[in-house]
Amino acid sequence: RKRLLERFRPSPDSGYLPLALDDTPERITAPTYYAQYASLVLESALLGNGSSTARQLMRHLEHTGRIQAGLASERSEGRVSLFPAASVGLQLARLHAGDAEAFLRSLYAMMALGLDADWFTAPESVDLMTREQAAEQRRAQESRFALSTEPTCALPAVILQCLRRMFVYEERDAADLPTGHVQILPAIPTRWLDQTKPFYVKQLPTVCGKVSVVVTPEKGKITYRIRHHGAGVYPLKGFKLRLPANAKSIKVLTGKEVSPQRQGWLSLAPATELVVVVTR
Repeated sequence: RKRLLERFRPSPDSGYLPLALDDTPERITAPTYYAQYASLVLESALLGNGSSTARQLMRHLEHTGRIQAGLASERSEGRVSLFPAASVGLQLARLHAGDAEAFLRSLYAMMALGLDADWFTAPESVDLMTREQAAEQRRAQESRFALSTEPTCALPAVILQCLRRMFVYEERDAADLPTGHVQILPAIPTRWLDQTKPFYVKQLPTVCGKVSVVVTPEKGKITYRIRHHGAGVYPLKGFKLRLPANAKSIKVLTGKEVSPQRQGWLSLAPATELVVVVTR
């Protein structure tokens, strides 16, 4: 990590990872992979979600137009390619920043691209083109029975992880290590709470052990039931429940609040079972 930080050289004109590389861009044989994996995972995984370097990398990606439709992208010879399976780092950074809306928009884009009926498996990359270009490419594919992009099974796995993180997300520090706190419902659609239908998830895996959540929205209040099913790789230090924007009062029926609510979050001490009622 120290060596990487020493080699970090941000350049707004570079289409590649802003680090000093051994090869020049002209000699790199797979620039796409440098772009998508190095830049788009590194900024939120290897260097940590909350580090200043991570934020610099995010600004670099946005400045160079390498984020399209909320997904990793690469612009080459007038064509824009999207890399949904390589957008894990972007999604982690959004969760870390508490930007649930951006997280969900990107997840919807991933699902739209990963559920295309014309693909046997989800595409590794997707080229944006006109209808005429698409029709011409489809005719060429039918004549040679081949696909222009490389299909892979990675995107469904990425989508499943994003779906899990909608409900439970392990907080991480600047070194990308779990803090022991698990966020509950960090990125669910707000309209789910406006309905009167309960929803739940059972025994979702986290590094702190499996967690189940039952949410019962009613007129004027929401009841949250959180259950911890045992120890994981990291010890559980507590839960952080994301509160609805229209929360008026909070009552912890089972469990213990460890600090006053702050920025829309309620911190709870670790427990096997917790029940929280929010009046709205």
